[in-house]
Amino acid sequence: MGSTMRAAVLAALALTVAANVSGCGDSDKGSTPGGSASETTKGGDLGSDSTGAGKAGKNGPSILGVDPCTLVKPADAADLYQEYKPRKGEVMKAPACIAYDYTLRIESKSFDKLKSSNYLYKNEFEIAGRRAAQAVGGVCKILLEVNSSETLELQVSISNSPPAPKDEAKACGAAKKGLEAAASRLPS
Repeated sequence: MGSTMRAAVLAALALTVAANVSGCGDSDKGSTPGGSASETTKGGDLGSDSTGAGKAGKNGPSILGVDPCTLVKPADAADLYQEYKPRKGEVMKAPACIAYDYTLRIESKSFDKLKSSNYLYKNEFEIAGRRAAQAVGGVCKILLEVNSSETLELQVSISNSPPAPKDEAKACGAAKKGLEAAASRLPS
């Protein structure tokens, strides 16, 4: 099978897994989505701090008009496949950047709503001063709070078929690095 066909098949498989893993129980349109991350407890509401440096504020700028492929690039994490050019698209009614082994979606739902609608998002931590949560189940999915009504979801495939990361630690490490880069590219 040619490399283009193999890439298309793997991308379709990753999207199918994402749809099956994440879509349970959300009554709204769409579905539940997908570095120097420091563990934190649930604690205070970062979303209400509109003056905190690097933290998402309730009224932070919208990113719904931003091309998601400008936020994360394969070069942002060495474990992401470097040869496939990501393309802009739509996944589960959300703007998305679709690559060989990852998908970045811009969700028009709050971090708290997305996190609570999927039991797989268990641990909460920070990436670049923003709330994040991780879920693993065939893929590594990390949510990153943008503002009170928008969230990024980066999903990295876990596969024994190269070049996708073959274990959870590498896939989640690549997702965290990708979201660190995305956070640095968000409008302030």
